Amino acid sequence: MNTSKSLPLHIFLAEDDEDDRLLFSDALLEIDSSAVLTEAENGKVLMNKLYISSSHLPEIVFLDINMPLQNGYECLQEIRSNKGNLRNLHIVVLTTDCNKDHIDAVYNLGATYYVVKPENYNGLKSVIAKLLKIDWMHQTVRPDRKHFVIQADLLHTKKSTI
Repeated sequence: MNTSKSLPLHIFLAEDDEDDRLLFSDALLEIDSSAVLTEAENGKVLMNKLYISSSHLPEIVFLDINMPLQNGYECLQEIRSNKGNLRNLHIVVLTTDCNKDHIDAVYNLGATYYVVKPENYNGLKSVIAKLLKIDWMHQTVRPDRKHFVIQADLLHTKKSTI
């Protein structure tokens, strides 16, 4: 799904739940086996990895909100206030929180997209696939508030009524 045939897509994932990191990694590799994933178990580790990687930053950072040591809000604020090239990163908030006030807060802090974690693996794959279809190398304008929240295809997330 990476639009650049010669270079793999570099993605950072900041997520404190080890099982969620594993599911994300498996889903990503099923969708784009050439993608390079760097994981961080909390916001502090994410920021350290971003500063160390500042010469080769990821195309996308998936950021959980509720993490220890430095939460997603603090990471997003630090990234957007950075005077260097961190401030231009594409940040996709990936969290269980679907509170409208929290969505508005991360929109106002400058997140690129907001994704409520899907309830199942196929939903997660659907969301990741949607996001990987975006040409991140040429995406310079973030969506308006109306198109800010991305959801999994209903086909994959509906629960059986049987």
